[in-house]
Amino acid sequence: MPNSNFCYLEGGLFRYEEMNFRKGSVLSKLTVTVLGPRNSTSYLLVDAWNLAPQLRDLLDKSAKKCRVCVKGQVVQDTWKDKKTGNKRSMIKILADMVNYLPAIKEKNSDQSHSNTIPDTADESSEDLDDVPF
Repeated sequence: MPNSNFCYLEGGLFRYEEMNFRKGSVLSKLTVTVLGPRNSTSYLLVDAWNLAPQLRDLLDKSAKKCRVCVKGQVVQDTWKDKKTGNKRSMIKILADMVNYLPAIKEKNSDQSHSNTIPDTADESSEDLDDVPF
């Protein structure tokens, strides 16, 4: 069976951090906020290997908390907690692509939202009805 682990998400860029490693590899760590059921906000961790130039360009074009689109795979990291010795795990996205998304235009209005994501999710459930799937 072919690998069907594919993830595509759109949300707000909440945090961006870049880490340099040997031999030219650069790990960019992002936190992306997405709107969940009943207007709850989820914070998803995203690792992007060697996409730093693309992400720097993205950040140059926009303010912190801009809207982004992430394409990648869901992965699970596991480790042993040094303090307790218990096994721990975390789900995150391993990004193949991160793109900037343009501003959203309001329905029945000529004004557009700014391209920033508010600190708290205040979108109405009506906006979720427009999702094509």
